[in-house]
Amino acid sequence: MTARSDATPARGASLLLLAAIVALALNLRPAMAAVGPLLDLIEAATGMGSTAASLLTTLPVLMIGLGALSIRPLRRRLGERRGILLGALLIGGACLVRALLTGATGLIASAVVVGVGVALIQALAPVVIKRAFPAQFGTVMALYTTGIMGGAAVAAATAA
Repeated sequence: MTARSDATPARGASLLLLAAIVALALNLRPAMAAVGPLLDLIEAATGMGSTAASLLTTLPVLMIGLGALSIRPLRRRLGERRGILLGALLIGGACLVRALLTGATGLIASAVVVGVGVALIQALAPVVIKRAFPAQFGTVMALYTTGIMGGAAVAAATAA
């Protein structure tokens, strides 16, 4: 009976971590994927031209690429958990900025911040997953990836 009670908290913690990973994954793409279907409306509301508006979809991807190149020193400095927390806070903060600063400059700046936040999480989450779920790494990574794509699909489909 003691073996069962010892296993319960670990299993509960694993399930909670798994739920957090999926929730995090679901929220990695909406700030990026919702922009494309709204570009015409954004251009009309802000007066942005097509070139400036294209930065809203290009800059996050650029930041993700640059973030992947610089993740090793960031991982040493922040650690995985703090890095992921910082990434989530950056994404949430950028979304808040979008709600408050609806002009072109605020939207472009938020696109950069979203990209940095996503870069942090995408580079660090697999490390956490591998450490926490070594025997189920493939399955948990599949759930994480599915969450990312699911979040993007729902955001793109419902944005307009």
